[in-house]
Amino acid sequence: MRIKICIILTILVSGFNLSGQNRWIMEPDGSISWTLKPGETHTDNIEMSGKFISVIYTYGVDEKGNQIKSFVINNGVRTDIKLPD
Repeated sequence: MRIKICIILTILVSGFNLSGQNRWIMEPDGSISWTLKPGETHTDNIEMSGKFISVIYTYGVDEKGNQIKSFVINNGVRTDIKLPD
C-alpha cells in the first residue's frame, strides 16, 4: 500500500514545474557568475561547519544595488559529549 502511495505522489509531483529563478550563469572555465540587474534585490547565505567552527555568511544586493554582507561565526559551540548506552 505504501509503495502505491509513493508512486502516485511521485507521478503527481513530477507533473509540476519546480524550476526556480536562475540568477547564476555557468562560465566556460567552470566558475559561476551573477550579473546584477538594476532594481533586482536578492539575499542568500552559505553555511559551513567544521569540527571547531561554524560560519553563516549572508550576501546579496538591495534595491539600490548596494552589496549586503554579514557573517556569524560560532567558535567552539560543538562539544564531544558521550551519552550512556
